Amino acid sequence: MATKPRFLVPYGLKTLLEGLSRAVVNVQPTNITHYSASYFAELLQYRQGRTRL
Repeated sequence: MATKPRFLVPYGLKTLLEGLSRAVVNVQPTNITHYSASYFAELLQYRQGRTRL
């Protein structure tokens, strides 16, 4: 019997996706793909210190 391949989940990915999931549930956007792109763009700006959330 062959062993199943194991995948490594990058550190922080789970937390990142949990944050996005909560935001999508709260906001309920009509276009989740567009909302996700905006969410990550704003998160990146916040992380780089360019804006206040």
